[in-house]
Amino acid sequence: MDEKMSQPAPTRLWNKNFLLMWQGSLVSELGSVLYSVAIGYWVYSATGSSTLMGLPASIAMVMRFLLSAVCGAIADRADRKRIIVGMDLARGILMIAVGAVALAGRLSVPVVIAAAALGGMADVMFSPAVSTVFVDLVPASELTRAQSLSGSGTTVIDIIGKSISGLLVVAVGVPWLILFNGISFIISAVSEMFIDIPANVKQGQPISVSNIIGDMGRGLTAVRSSRVLYRTLFFALGINMLLSGFYSVMLVFCTQKGLDVQQYGLLSGIDSVGSLLGMVMVGLIKMDGRTRYRVAAISFFASIAATALISWAAGAAAIGLLLAASSFGNAIFNTIFNSAMFLMIPRDKRGLVIGFVMSGSIAGSAISTMIYGALGDVMSLGAVLPIASAIGIAISIPLFSDKDFRQVFADETQEQA
Repeated sequence: MDEKMSQPAPTRLWNKNFLLMWQGSLVSELGSVLYSVAIGYWVYSATGSSTLMGLPASIAMVMRFLLSAVCGAIADRADRKRIIVGMDLARGILMIAVGAVALAGRLSVPVVIAAAALGGMADVMFSPAVSTVFVDLVPASELTRAQSLSGSGTTVIDIIGKSISGLLVVAVGVPWLILFNGISFIISAVSEMFIDIPANVKQGQPISVSNIIGDMGRGLTAVRSSRVLYRTLFFALGINMLLSGFYSVMLVFCTQKGLDVQQYGLLSGIDSVGSLLGMVMVGLIKMDGRTRYRVAAISFFASIAATALISWAAGAAAIGLLLAASSFGNAIFNTIFNSAMFLMIPRDKRGLVIGFVMSGSIAGSAISTMIYGALGDVMSLGAVLPIASAIGIAISIPLFSDKDFRQVFADETQEQA
């Protein structure tokens, strides 16, 4: 462990470790996108139920909500490389097994549900570990650009995967796409085996129920004792609750606006392109601390304003333009904000705090989805957006006006020990 701890910090963005992690994640992301479309298509074809069609994704969300904080605490103490490689191998083997069952003509809804539960458990263990490792693989001064490149690559893969998924389902069949997903995880794991990951501060310390519970308690104390972090976490939870649910029921909104399913699909693509352009822009432009804060603030409030204006837009073209503008601003803010927040968290508590953030974000999104779904049955969603956006701006202004919060962006290159 001492040898790993003495490993020199990266001095440039384009280093071997970052490239290996990035290429592995892109391959597995393509497999995951194709799998999600293929398995949803299979479930709907087999059952005719839209509820069951969304069940695998719902199970994964529940797993992340329940276990993110616990798995984050484990990631702070365990060998993160073993977690990352092991979880990708486990998901690869699981998907290959499911693909083999499908090829044998024995795929069933219970098998799909079991795979979703097991895959969700592996994913919730993987996510905090890979998030904390990502920070260690690039110089602190390049973290924003690294986040931008990673997010841009994922968005491109998502767009490509969704664009070709329907064709591939027909051309090669669901079983082969499931197998491809498994192989993609194996390729990702092999790539990750060659990454040099520095040991975490707590790595090697005993992992037990009492230790994990103690770590979670200390993590909560650390969050509460940091005024900026505490307020930031509640800000993220509140914004997710107010606005994220709209995008999950955007089909309902489009129907209320008189648009058809094809136009809805086009708008979804435009939304992704807006996000991609925002992340690319952040990756291309280097900014000092003051500029970073100003760009993040302007992008955030512009994004919410564009979301509110969607309510009054008439026609697919106007809605698409505002959706792209909202996603563009949101992507810029999130890329800058996430990299600043990672460095704000003390290194020995990153996995745990990121786990809490994931749980809170998922909870906020789930509540928001339920609220927007219920409201969409009884009223126009166009009437909800301006109110939710106004509340979002109101709760955000005090945080953005806080000098300590502004300093977080200025100090992005200063990593917390």
